Amino acid sequence: MMSDVKDRERSCLLAPGRWHHRRTVLSVVASLMVTTFVAITVGVIGWSATLPAALIFTIGSCVLVGVDLQQRRLPHRIVLPAIVAVIAAQAVAAWHQRDSGLFLRSLAGAAAAGGGLLAVHLVSPEGLGFGDVTYATLIGATLGWYGLDRVGLGIGLGFVIGAIAAGPVLMLARRRAEVGGSPGPATLPFGPALAAGAWLALCWGEPIAQWYG
Repeated sequence: MMSDVKDRERSCLLAPGRWHHRRTVLSVVASLMVTTFVAITVGVIGWSATLPAALIFTIGSCVLVGVDLQQRRLPHRIVLPAIVAVIAAQAVAAWHQRDSGLFLRSLAGAAAAGGGLLAVHLVSPEGLGFGDVTYATLIGATLGWYGLDRVGLGIGLGFVIGAIAAGPVLMLARRRAEVGGSPGPATLPFGPALAAGAWLALCWGEPIAQWYG
């Protein structure tokens, strides 16, 4: 009896250390993933006037994906400053290239993506949160530089990736319900799928569009 008590006390003392170790491992993995995405973005886009906006989007999206997976929300305190930073970077890039039309395309992309997902949110607020709407605005501002077709490609890829990822989750929830267990969450946060589609469109939008066309 006394040994059981001592074992429980020992496990309680070790639990904080295990949790700290787990958080350290997750932090290292997350840092490596962010570094990888940043390196790929730099390698694909190259050192150009558009790179700062691309890096802001890539790093911000990595942070938002982590938050969305853990908390199932895309906080405005991250999304809104990222939108401002991307628009500012696009303005500087347009000034550098002496082409204000490029900056206007970024604004148009932000309005189109944000407005499009806002309409979906108003129709089905439970299916699409307002955080996804503001994040779509960030996507539109980033991809709009390359044209509205690139914005549509990024958002479209996000919906496709989300639909593919949702299939196994729904099947697992149904199987758990059939055996009498807890079905667990039957939905996935949409932010990671949007981020994946937008990042693919950012880095390889032109070849993807050519292959699709």
